[in-house]
Amino acid sequence: MHDYKKEMHRRKLTAKLKNAILVVWLDVKKERSKANLEDIIKNLTAKSSTAKGDKNGQTTEELKQLRKQKRENERKEAQEKAQEE
Repeated sequence: MHDYKKEMHRRKLTAKLKNAILVVWLDVKKERSKANLEDIIKNLTAKSSTAKGDKNGQTTEELKQLRKQKRENERKEAQEKAQEE
């Protein structure tokens, strides 16, 4: 004889098992997935800009701006000194 309750219970357990397997498989698939080229380029440029920065994490562009401002200030001070004399 066919036991309907046992069959339904078995189907529910099978569905739970399949869902658990899919969850684990999706996690494994994410870990194994290769990064696309665009992500790799973004990561490399981000790493290189912070690697080229100073200890405070300033990028090369920020350092260039600071050096430019310093040169301008020194030039202005030299002009002011020359005018005072």
